[in-house]
Amino acid sequence: GKLTLAGIDSNNDGVRDDLEREIVYMYPQNEEVRRVLRAMVKKEQQIITTEGDQEHFEKLMVSYFAFENCWKFLVFGTGAKDTTNRDILNIMLTNTKERFETQSVNRNIALPFTTEVSNPQSCIQVQGQY
Repeated sequence: GKLTLAGIDSNNDGVRDDLEREIVYMYPQNEEVRRVLRAMVKKEQQIITTEGDQEHFEKLMVSYFAFENCWKFLVFGTGAKDTTNRDILNIMLTNTKERFETQSVNRNIALPFTTEVSNPQSCIQVQGQY
């Protein structure tokens, strides 16, 4: 799955197979969390595999962070947050030099953007998108 920028997505849902497997492994008993994480990862993959201008990448980043904030709320509520699982997925997302460099370039194109979305509001914001 590391030979191309997009990797392998055998069911064509926009999420690489290795990432889908990892998400199921991380949260086997929580379908809602898995759906939010798949949506979050899909946005990050779009940042890596699409071309666009500042507005295109800003929209992807804002959406990505809304899903991330929703994930945090679903998993941790308002308590302390251990983002180890998200960090693992981020490492997997950029597990080749080409993916890492492309993500960095495209995220920089998105700047400046805001990520200030409170956790409960972020789940409302992305409801129906996962």
